[in-house]
Amino acid sequence: MDNIISKVILGLIRHILTTAGGGLVAHGLVTGQQWSDVVGAIMVIVPVMFSAYDKWQAEQARSAAVEEARAVPFSPASQEQSK
Repeated sequence: MDNIISKVILGLIRHILTTAGGGLVAHGLVTGQQWSDVVGAIMVIVPVMFSAYDKWQAEQARSAAVEEARAVPFSPASQEQSK
């Protein structure tokens, strides 16, 4: 995932969590400290998930490229003709 896209998504998540937390604290469902802990955990987990997804996506692309290269037939005669 592009660095810019991940920053935008993380900013959006942070704003959504801030808004949701304000409502939950205002209604007395959680304390400010509890919500701060939840947001902190989420903001640690989400980038780790982005990183894992990026690595998985890169591995998929590499595997596809290797398979595509293996599918190309090789014959020594065609290489000799190109010399």
